[in-house]
Amino acid sequence: MKQLDLNENISTFERGTRAVLSAAFIGAVLAAPHAAPAGLALIALYPAFTALLGWDPAYAMFSKLAASRRETMTGQPIRVGIRNTHAVGRAR
Repeated sequence: MKQLDLNENISTFERGTRAVLSAAFIGAVLAAPHAAPAGLALIALYPAFTALLGWDPAYAMFSKLAASRRETMTGQPIRVGIRNTHAVGRAR
């Protein structure tokens, strides 16, 4: 069984989005504790945790599974991780 690497696997934009959404969920529970379910704050902890780390264990696991499946189907090794979007479209 392959080990998961702890390198960042979510982009800066996604980290920011996760942080904002988790803060909004936690804020909704704190602002109106009777209207918003308390479970919403617990659910918001996962995106907050992954935003702080820059690494999502579920995303890492599923991307590894998908890559190994593609590798099995094509016979070619597949790199998994954040794409370098700055190099796209540049002539080399």
